[in-house]
Amino acid sequence: MTGWLRLFSVVYWTGLVFWIGGLLSGGIAAPAVFGTLPEMSVVLAEYSDFPQDQHGRLAAGKVMEPLFALAALIQFGGAAMVLFSLIGQGLVLQRRMISAGHLVRSAAVLVAGSVMVFQAMLITPEMNRDLRSYWAAAEAGDVDAAMVHRDRFEIRHPTAERLHATTFGLLLIAVTASAATVMIVPVGRDESDLPLQQPHLGKGHSSR
Repeated sequence: MTGWLRLFSVVYWTGLVFWIGGLLSGGIAAPAVFGTLPEMSVVLAEYSDFPQDQHGRLAAGKVMEPLFALAALIQFGGAAMVLFSLIGQGLVLQRRMISAGHLVRSAAVLVAGSVMVFQAMLITPEMNRDLRSYWAAAEAGDVDAAMVHRDRFEIRHPTAERLHATTFGLLLIAVTASAATVMIVPVGRDESDLPLQQPHLGKGHSSR
């Protein structure tokens, strides 16, 4: 059983690394991309009827959209690993999972997963729909329609950022609680299983 617990522990920490890494990757890359391309006088031929000063921003969005999608997949993969390992640890540890550290990390992971699913189901699809509508209108040269869709996208952007920050904060709580909890312990043995130790007399005593 100890081998299973070690395996679940490795999966758990690996999943947390992927989850947090996927969460941070977009936030690190986006400022660099959106801060660089709009300053490079980028010209996109397919958007020739759209104001040229907006081409850099369009290009940045085109670059980041697949990166955000990949980051989301990494997050979901990491979250699945974490949840799988928590279930596995629960089956192995059973009543030992009922402790402050285990309960805090489990609650933090479950809430973080719920926030991530909420964002993926209700926020991200709407943002992606407005983003693609913005691109389509810009390609058609319909500036007014493009700006309407871009404004709708930007209205939801602060909500997405807050959800990302909430998820990240919950994962930090999970990491802290996990670090404070003994993840790998001998299973199936307790003190009654250990052999009795023979008493040893100190140097200053002699047997009678």
